[in-house]
Parts: sequence; structure tokens; C-alpha cells
Amino acid sequence: MIHTTLVGLEPTTFRLLVRRTTSSATNSPKTNIFCKEAIICMYILRVILSLVTALVLSRIDYGNVMLAGLPTRQLCRLQFVLHAAARIIFSARKFDHVTPLFHELHWLRVPERITLKLASLVFRCLIGTAPVYLADSINRTDVETRRSLRLRSSSLTAVDVPVTRRSTIVDRAFPVAAACAWNSLPSFVTSASSLSTLKRHLKTYLFAMSY
Repeated sequence: MIHTTLVGLEPTTFRLLVRRTTSSATNSPKTNIFCKEAIICMYILRVILSLVTALVLSRIDYGNVMLAGLPTRQLCRLQFVLHAAARIIFSARKFDHVTPLFHELHWLRVPERITLKLASLVFRCLIGTAPVYLADSINRTDVETRRSLRLRSSSLTAVDVPVTRRSTIVDRAFPVAAACAWNSLPSFVTSASSLSTLKRHLKTYLFAMSY
């Protein structure tokens, strides 16, 4: 288990904690050694987690909207990378189940990470903070169309899904993939008042749906 208080320690605070833990006159040498080793192990865990976040998660999340609509077998290859990263953090064996590890780390799977990025970009398009070339491709759905389609996103934030002739690579384009992802979300997510609120609600929702 990751102790969040110790994982977030800065180096100076960490050294001070070790000194205070082992300096008490009432502590036995064995207790001092145990406490020091335990704190060092948790600090190392914090460093490993930081490295994994910087070197693995950031690479998977960078530009992952381009992965929308990829075949499952392709996404599975990226998912295996996340599995390996989680096992490294917890020193788990190769065939250990990773779901408890993902739950402890509060990590989303690759498909949900893509949905999170798509929805964040749609929200930015709707509030006017996205690049123009993206904002121009997202349009709100009028009331009559929303009622006839019975969209799950029943708030005024539902967006149009461009019509495509057949299921092809066109369906992977941002206007189609982003609109489909956005309209599939519940209204308590899409009606968020800010981007940070949207991400918080959406991650909680996707995490609950995944696990």
C-alpha cells in the first residue's frame, strides 16, 4: 500500500522525519533501524512513482486523442505497459492481478484515459479556450435534435455528431470521436462549471465504471 503522506514528502522533510524518528532516547536500536528502513523504503517508492508518472504515463497521455477508435488489440499493447508500470511500483510478480494495483494507484485504463482527454477538449471548445481549429469542429446540438435522439447528455451541452457514411477511419476523426465520447457522459459531468471540476467528476465517474 502507498502511504500518501509519506509518498509526497520533499527530500528535506524526509531527512527531518528520519532524524526525529530515530533520535528519541527511549527507542531501542532495533526499533530505530526498523523505522529508518521503513521510511527509506517509502521514500524510494515515492521516487519510483514519480519516475513512472514522468516517463510512462506522460508518454501514454500525450496526444492520446489520436488513439481514439483504434482496435482493441492495439490499445491492449499500451495497457500492458501500464500493467508493467504498476507491477514495478508495487514489486508485484509478472502474473499478479493488476486491478487491485490500479485501484490503489487510482489509475484509469487506456480507453478511459482517451475518453478523459477527448471530453476535456470538448469542454474547452464549448467555453472558448480550445484552439480555433478544434473549436470550429464542435457545435452544440439544438433542442429538437437532442430530444429526438434522446441523448444521455441531456443538458444544453450536448454536441452534434457529424454523419459518416460507414464505419471507417473517418469515425476516428476528432469531431466524431470527441462528440460521441462527450454525448455518452452523464449530465452531472458535462454540466461542470470549470475544467478542473469536469476532470475531477469525469475521472471519478470513469474510475467507478472501470472498477
